[in-house]
Amino acid sequence: MSKGIVLNGPSSAGKSSVAGAMKEMLGEKLCVVAPDDFLQVEPMQSIYEDDVFDAQSGMNRAIMEALNQGKNVVFDHVMTGARILDSLKCAVGSHALTLVHIFCLIGVLRQRELARGDRVIGNAEITAKYLYPKENYDAEFDSSKLSPREIAKKLVDFL
Repeated sequence: MSKGIVLNGPSSAGKSSVAGAMKEMLGEKLCVVAPDDFLQVEPMQSIYEDDVFDAQSGMNRAIMEALNQGKNVVFDHVMTGARILDSLKCAVGSHALTLVHIFCLIGVLRQRELARGDRVIGNAEITAKYLYPKENYDAEFDSSKLSPREIAKKLVDFL
């Protein structure tokens, strides 16, 4: 049975890079879903939890469609509240869902955020502070110690 992996962590922690590396390794066997694909957001525009929650039903449909086609799914997200995780858990039903925390030191987040040039400065630190959940992840990876490819390999091996 196909599985879902939630990559949760602050902005600029490396979630999208990990998801991209997983996609390179697995190709068509993997579907990557991210709020950025469902929201109309301009660079440097803040994204709020209510905006993401409004788009959640579309994301849930895309996730379930992929799971029902036998694909594994990576959900690349910055969750700041229980309602998004609860909605996702409800949507995937009997499919396995693994919650993975991608994090790094605050100084590294700041450097990455500045280097990106497409995020509101300070957003990475704020999302780190308000990330939900704070604990009880199935796996945790420090992206300041492991490359996106190294983390992806561990997750692909898990699948």
